[in-house]
Amino acid sequence: MRQRLTVPTLWLAYFLTTAACGRGESQPPSTSVDAPPTIDAPWPNLSLVEDCEQSQDCLGASCLSIPTSENEGWKTCVTAVSEATTASNPAADECIVSADCAAPAKCIKVQDCQENTVPTNRCLADECQQDIDCTAEGPFPFCLPAGAFASPVNVCRSGDCLLDTDCSEFPDGKCSPFFDGCSGLFNRFSCTYAFSDCRHDQHCPQDLNQQCAITEPGGITACQPR
Repeated sequence: MRQRLTVPTLWLAYFLTTAACGRGESQPPSTSVDAPPTIDAPWPNLSLVEDCEQSQDCLGASCLSIPTSENEGWKTCVTAVSEATTASNPAADECIVSADCAAPAKCIKVQDCQENTVPTNRCLADECQQDIDCTAEGPFPFCLPAGAFASPVNVCRSGDCLLDTDCSEFPDGKCSPFFDGCSGLFNRFSCTYAFSDCRHDQHCPQDLNQQCAITEPGGITACQPR
């Protein structure tokens, strides 16, 4: 049974503490270190399943590590995006077929959330061929190949990490992919940790059409409406 402190005992403790401070006795130096952000509930310990482990998981498509220059990156199925063959939004389409575009651009139907709320045909060309072509895209630049995360062409992307080993600030770091809420296309890689509310869209209620979003740097995430 825990001993209950009496009033005299409390006064004695107070006196001894005050006396020690008055004599200027040195106290042990602080050894504080960075700690994970506090959360209201226990760490969820969310499992994180990559899109594939091998090409057999992709129903005829290829399973690639992203970025392709790293063998330990996020693995996803790479499937070619079909070119447009008919008009999608006649008032805003840049093309109907790829022959309408200046080579080597292709005519692709995309969800352009900034300018149009309906799918629109755009002439798109590769932005890069390898990671070195994307040096101006941030601290961890890389060339995302066409077909990965449904990207219609090669595009330059970056993020806070490329590999899980880049996420060592807190326990159980994972370099996770995040996506645009409107188009659904890949946005960036960012570090998530054991305390993150979600680590991927797979952790959010799909029946509520929610996605995992970065709300603050350092692995702070939340499920939000798309």
